[in-house]
Amino acid sequence: RTEVMQQGTYVVFFLGLAQVWDMMTGINTEIISYSKHYKFTLYLTLLLGIITIGANLLFIPLFGLTGAAIATCLSLFLFNAAKLIFIQIKFGFHPFTFNIIAAIGFCLAAWLITRALPEHSSAVFNLFYKSAVFCLIYGLAIWKFNISPDISHWIDLFWRKVRSLFAK
Repeated sequence: RTEVMQQGTYVVFFLGLAQVWDMMTGINTEIISYSKHYKFTLYLTLLLGIITIGANLLFIPLFGLTGAAIATCLSLFLFNAAKLIFIQIKFGFHPFTFNIIAAIGFCLAAWLITRALPEHSSAVFNLFYKSAVFCLIYGLAIWKFNISPDISHWIDLFWRKVRSLFAK
């Protein structure tokens, strides 16, 4: 049972990684679809299907269920990377700044810290306590280092409202 759960951890990791990458580059499909280059999305989607089938045929025999997750992660990474490159070439812009490197660094640091925290006997408690610590560390780093001016602005507005409630 523990081995099955361990394998599930990697499945969740790779599928989560694929979803994070997809969210980071998610608007790219709409940018391309609403432009004169809309047909590129169709061709790229067909290519995504071919890559997904090929990657599954390659990775599932090697790694089982984890292989399917790796195949999905790889397929979505290539799909979204191709859209990023296309947008850079055709439109001359990309969604990332150097702040993304700092955000990824803070994310990894927060993850490593939460991995080092002691385990509790309750899996549900572990989930909530480690998630809360991760969010606190990561959120404070993003806010204090002004990695995302939008997020920092919303947090500052929130704290002003909280302070005004107690200032009366």
